[in-house]
Amino acid sequence: MKKYIIILLLFNISLNAQKIGIVEKFKSNLQHAHASLVIGENTKVVEDLNYDIKPHIDSIFMNKNIQFEKIENFDFSIINGYNGVHLNWNKEIEEKLKKFCLDNGIDGLILLFSVNDPKYSIQPNRTLYKQNFDFGIITSGGIKKQLYFFNNLKILYYTVKSNRLNYPILKRDESLSITQNFKKYDEFVFDTKTKKLLNPEKAKKDFLKDFFYRIDASFNEVFREIKK
Repeated sequence: MKKYIIILLLFNISLNAQKIGIVEKFKSNLQHAHASLVIGENTKVVEDLNYDIKPHIDSIFMNKNIQFEKIENFDFSIINGYNGVHLNWNKEIEEKLKKFCLDNGIDGLILLFSVNDPKYSIQPNRTLYKQNFDFGIITSGGIKKQLYFFNNLKILYYTVKSNRLNYPILKRDESLSITQNFKKYDEFVFDTKTKKLLNPEKAKKDFLKDFFYRIDASFNEVFREIKK
């Protein structure tokens, strides 16, 4: 019986002893931008909110029964053309990812990156791509009692075992794929002259509560899929 238990434990360990590479490409500081309602006028970054999200993201990988390794030499052009569903035209991308993993001695990849292609955005957010505004708070013109929570980060994952490039499929309120949602307030949220937030700490707290909920849910779904 003892021998059987030892063999079973070793089997479980071997199942979870995957080595997963983490690749990142995004601007990690939280910012606030203001969008004018004047046609043709750009959305502009107004202020930096003095918060870096990387420590939170790094903490997500702790206490997981998977080995993680930060990978610095990943070429993100490999995933150009990924269309969000698995069809035959993703095969070339997946074969490149497979070669990258095998060359680097890893079993898979988690990719966290910003999508800086304006064709995927609607106004007034489109001009923010030129400013590397990857996530943050947006205020807008005459809408003085509402904040927009903007996100341009995406998560994809790939394993050699499945040879599939996928994204976490979640409910709308959990998904990091949602570009923008909003929160209404009883009071004005920005100064009409400076365009800066009137209560930046509260705005930051509200944004991060929503943002971290989505990030955590997305990563937890990725971890579940990788362990299958």
